[in-house]
Amino acid sequence: MTRTLAELAEKSSLSTVAVQRHHLPLIEAELAGLEPTHLVLVCDRLPVPSGRLFADRWPDASVTVLTTVAPLRRPARLDLADVDDDDDVVRELALRPPAEVIIDLRRLAGTRKSATFSRAFLSLTGGGRYLVAGTPSEQGGKRRAANVAEFVLSLAARKARSPRGRWPGMSAVERGLGKALAAVRVEQDFLAATKGGDHVLKVDPATAARAVPARGGAREVLARRAAVTVRSASTIRSNDAELERQRLPGTDVAEELVCTAYGDALCAPRQIASVSGILLPASYFLPWNPRRRTFGVHDFGPDYSRVPAFEGEPGELAGAYFHLDNQVPGHYGHVITHDLSRLWAWDEAAARFPDLKVLLSPALHHEDEVPPYTRQLLEAFGIGPDRITVLREAARVETLVTATQAFQQPKFLHPAAREVWERVARALLPHARQEPVADRVFISRRSASRRRCLNGADLERRFAEAGFAVLHPEEMSLPDQIKVMTHASVVAGYAGSGMINTVFSGRPATRIVIASTSYWATNEYHLAAMYGGELHYFWCDPATEDDAGKRSGFHADYRFDFDRDGAALGTLLRSVSQTSG
Repeated sequence: MTRTLAELAEKSSLSTVAVQRHHLPLIEAELAGLEPTHLVLVCDRLPVPSGRLFADRWPDASVTVLTTVAPLRRPARLDLADVDDDDDVVRELALRPPAEVIIDLRRLAGTRKSATFSRAFLSLTGGGRYLVAGTPSEQGGKRRAANVAEFVLSLAARKARSPRGRWPGMSAVERGLGKALAAVRVEQDFLAATKGGDHVLKVDPATAARAVPARGGAREVLARRAAVTVRSASTIRSNDAELERQRLPGTDVAEELVCTAYGDALCAPRQIASVSGILLPASYFLPWNPRRRTFGVHDFGPDYSRVPAFEGEPGELAGAYFHLDNQVPGHYGHVITHDLSRLWAWDEAAARFPDLKVLLSPALHHEDEVPPYTRQLLEAFGIGPDRITVLREAARVETLVTATQAFQQPKFLHPAAREVWERVARALLPHARQEPVADRVFISRRSASRRRCLNGADLERRFAEAGFAVLHPEEMSLPDQIKVMTHASVVAGYAGSGMINTVFSGRPATRIVIASTSYWATNEYHLAAMYGGELHYFWCDPATEDDAGKRSGFHADYRFDFDRDGAALGTLLRSVSQTSG
């Protein structure tokens, strides 16, 4: 017959464990009928005896003790992990299978139990319990903060409001916690919170590599490219020395690229891929960003997200699939920089899985599921239409192959991407028209709806008068666009998707970039650094609404400042006219 916690504690002497006597029956009652496979304790005293107590009560469960005090001994039977703060708590939870039960037994004064709850509650399995034995007052700066019971009850009260009044003014973390609260019980100084729904943990790439196998997921590394230091092969000149120093450093470290195969991955449209409750780094187009936000999921802060609910159970995709999805599927600039830059690993992955297919989402706001230019680019690389699978809803993938993006601006551009772009260019160039192309070109954004240069007509006229051919890429075939980039010795234009075709230039060139100071992307800098030549950057002030600007921030419209930069531009245009063909 299974003994209760109280009986086991009495036998072992209650003073040797961290939990107080009156909490034992409350814990017992809350977990009645629940047969946990993984139970986590958070302790600040007597971690080994406390762990043994719960291991004896639930002998079929694995018991993890997260302890802020180093134990004198570490019995093999117990899984003990030292933690100094809540960052450590989240990491250790990620490195273990999801728990059905977390119990905070800490008793030291000043412990921020509400902060730990905020970081750990969503790691539980759906239907799991978060128990707090002892809910003392907490300090928040100079004032008393709500203790953990008051905090959780306030979230439950918000959830009980009408839908419109539930979450305004709350942080993403608080919204996630509130939405996941299925039940709350407070008795004396004891809290029990039941979690509803399933969530995925968001961790850095290094932790993800450890967490997936630690949680029982299958993971196999197929290929690597070593990290390299990239020193710019380009000379840089700009109209803002401080922005140049901040954004165009001249030397970057391109991190290691890794191609990995995972078993039983859950995928969803807009770049979502998770294994064993871990959102894979392949789900982010900026995986190094600590915010770890991605459009395809419900974001609940830096630690957790929830994959959107789809009707019915996820479908099944048998075989191996190369994850070539992105958050803005079908967007030309993202296809060129994010998707193609992952194909450095395709040949090695296809050698391991000969029937490998690519997996991507249908394009946003596009009549065709996959834009023709995406199919054309993939076919030029060697991936035919029979290898393309469109992901319209969530699916479980038997084997998912992911590869690190080689282009992660504004941080780095790995040289491995160059081989991909050159391979595509070689295949498409023979299909370009045979007419000669201009040596000096300006790439316009006439059809742009955002990041518009409001006096672009005047600016383009200045370039045309200097002998530049003003081109509109949307009116040209892809092979013709690539031909321009491989032949022109001077390429000018507005920062963004138009200029992104310089990925195909394959050689040094003079590049003249016009951009708003609010547009922090630096694609053109990284490409100039790779291929060489001169890079001239003219930053412009964002337009205000009074100045006819429609957007703010990253996508703000702007005006070229002729009073400030007109003379410098004129000097540059005369110089390139004399030195180019």
